[in-house]
Amino acid sequence: MDEPTNSKFEIKWDIKIGDIVKIMRYDYNAYSVPTYGIVVMKEETNQIYMFPAVSVLVFDTKKIEVFPAGTVEIVSCA
Repeated sequence: MDEPTNSKFEIKWDIKIGDIVKIMRYDYNAYSVPTYGIVVMKEETNQIYMFPAVSVLVFDTKKIEVFPAGTVEIVSCA
């Protein structure tokens, strides 16, 4: 069980700085509201960020926020 992982089963997250992404947010009524932004930095995987995460400049709020892999969808590649 301690063998190296086979490359066929590795999960790869091909997101780059400059990609335009769609972030799904949910309002108080549980309706999904799409928000768009641009990736400005990849976060290092450490104890705080156990899963891959990216910093995104959100167009609506003009703030940089960190989002995990499951909430970000690539719309346009850099």
